Amino acid sequence: MLKESLPQAPRIAVIWDPTNPMHAPLLAEAQSAAAKVKVQVQPVAVGALEALEGSLAGLTRERPHALLIVQGPLFFFSRQRILDFAAKNGLPTIWGWREAVQDGGLLAYGPIQTDLFYRAAAYVDKILKGVKPADLPFQRPTKFEFVVNLKTAKTLGLTIPQSVLVRADALIQ
Repeated sequence: MLKESLPQAPRIAVIWDPTNPMHAPLLAEAQSAAAKVKVQVQPVAVGALEALEGSLAGLTRERPHALLIVQGPLFFFSRQRILDFAAKNGLPTIWGWREAVQDGGLLAYGPIQTDLFYRAAAYVDKILKGVKPADLPFQRPTKFEFVVNLKTAKTLGLTIPQSVLVRADALIQ
């Protein structure tokens, strides 16, 4: 969807956290997918909040065409700093959370957070009723959403193709 939404973006920076064990496989997956559509990936490792500003400053020299932010608590809670940097530098951002797009990001594709919370609550309920946590099966997200912020697209001077917009679960005006 990134390539279809931003065909003029042949180079993207992927902001990831090397201290998060989930991120290395996600980065590898992003690199593999990008290679298939001839998009160059520039990994930007940020392992601590203190390193974020320096890493973002480094991007002003590298000049990627877009930022893809790998989901994780570090970036969720510092999303406004990333969004402010992206807005200042005219960079579209792609996230895994609706909240980041509501705050000014361009695109989000990821699990529906409220569904995850309901499922977690069901697990807590089972545990409180005596089920051993080890007896509960591992679950992956099952409900995902694709969100596009049209206001951000307009601010960045981008036109998101109609073929992308019709697949969006939500459009933010």
